[in-house]
Amino acid sequence: MIRYFVLNNNQLLPSKEYDYQKITWCDLHQPTDTELMDVSEKFNINLTDLEDCLDESERPRFSYDLVLQNYFLLFRAIQLYDVKLEQNSTTPVGLFYTKDQKIVTIHQMKPLNFENILDRMNYLSLESPIKLYLEIIHDFIEQADYISQKIALNLRDLQKTIIKSQNTKSIQQAFQLNAYIILFNTAMLGNQNAIRGLTHKLSLSDLTILEKI
Repeated sequence: MIRYFVLNNNQLLPSKEYDYQKITWCDLHQPTDTELMDVSEKFNINLTDLEDCLDESERPRFSYDLVLQNYFLLFRAIQLYDVKLEQNSTTPVGLFYTKDQKIVTIHQMKPLNFENILDRMNYLSLESPIKLYLEIIHDFIEQADYISQKIALNLRDLQKTIIKSQNTKSIQQAFQLNAYIILFNTAMLGNQNAIRGLTHKLSLSDLTILEKI
C-alpha cells in the first residue's frame, strides 16, 4: 500500500493523488513488487535498498548514495511489546531523504502507534521536509524510550516475583525477558550508530535550515 502526503502551509496533509512536485512524503506498507519498482523509479531510489527494508533480519545502518544523492537510514522501530515475549520487539523501517527533498518510508510490519505519529504531525508546524524527516525519526526514538521504561518496570516486578516464589513459570519468564532485552538493546545500539552516521552526513545547508526553525 502506498500513501502520499503533502506539506501545505506548514501542515502535513494526505494526498489522494500522485503529483511529484507537490508530494513531500511517500509511505509504503507491505508494498508489492510493482509498487517497489514504481517508487524506485519515481523517487530515484535504489531498488535493493528498498527491498532490504522488508527483510526482518536487517540491522540498523545509515548510508549515503553518492550517485543518487539519497540519505538512507534503516531503523529498527518498535513493533510491539508482547507480555508473552514471544516475538521480536522491533521491525525494520527504511527512511529515505532524496536530493529533491522527498521523504520515503517503507516497512513490512507497521511500527507501534504509527498512525498516532501521523496524527501528531498535524499539530506541528513543519517548515521544511528535513524538519518532517527528523520529526519522524524523533517519534521512533520516543517509542523506544517508552518501551525501555516499560521493560524496566516489568523487570522489577519479575525480580520481586522470583524472590518470593519458586514457580518454574516465573523463572522461565525471566529467561524470556533476558533474551528479549538482548535483542532490544542490540537494535537500539544499532539505531544509535545509524543516527550518528546520519547526523555526521547531513549537509551544511540542511543544518542551516534547522537552525532557523
